[in-house]
Amino acid sequence: MLTNALEQVQREVDSCHRCDDLLNTFKAPRVRQGLSSKASVFIVGQALAASTQRESGVPYFSKNGKLGKTGEQLNCLLEKLGCTIFPKQPVKIGNEQIPHAEEGNPVYCSEILQCYPGRTGSGDRFPSKAVKNCLRAGFLEREIKLVDPGIILLLGAKTFTAFWRHFIKILPNQDGLEKGLSDTIEKITYARALPVRNIAGRKRAILPIIHPSGQTTASYQKKILQNDILIDLILKNLGERK
Repeated sequence: MLTNALEQVQREVDSCHRCDDLLNTFKAPRVRQGLSSKASVFIVGQALAASTQRESGVPYFSKNGKLGKTGEQLNCLLEKLGCTIFPKQPVKIGNEQIPHAEEGNPVYCSEILQCYPGRTGSGDRFPSKAVKNCLRAGFLEREIKLVDPGIILLLGAKTFTAFWRHFIKILPNQDGLEKGLSDTIEKITYARALPVRNIAGRKRAILPIIHPSGQTTASYQKKILQNDILIDLILKNLGERK
């Protein structure tokens, strides 16, 4: 029943045309057999990426069945938490295959923008009207409620800001997006406590992290992967949920 409900959300995403005039609406249905219907960790990205799930149907994996650079960095964190980005079952893509998770609990992945927004000169677009449309449609909130995670990881400053503005109804104090995110991570580390807010029906821990892309690898590794206090906070939260 739960998997069916998640598939229904995805069918509604596939058939949504609210933003046809705002962005590239080529969608990528999540691979049904790779779907984790229950997960303790829920990852929220900025938008559907151009060459991973959009082509393979599986978050962070390319159509050749390989984990992308962002996925590799992200999985380094997840392994420390006893989790994995790999799907719970093998997924066949043409003549290639994504292997199933041999260790760790598969996480659930979604996005603020569930369509591919297209590119600008400096990176992926993130049109504010499309962001509002997608969040107000309730796709992400329904996914969170159905998966019922204990912790939500927000990848990158734009994801953090959009999520906080929509669900918490206030804008985080920020002096520039990236500095604001970095400051937030430092405050969480200093306070030794993850933010807990009422999201999709109950209180959940929320942790914004630096997006694990090629341009931010050094910062991500220093402030996230090598941040033992932060890792311990996440593990403590996951332990309390068991």
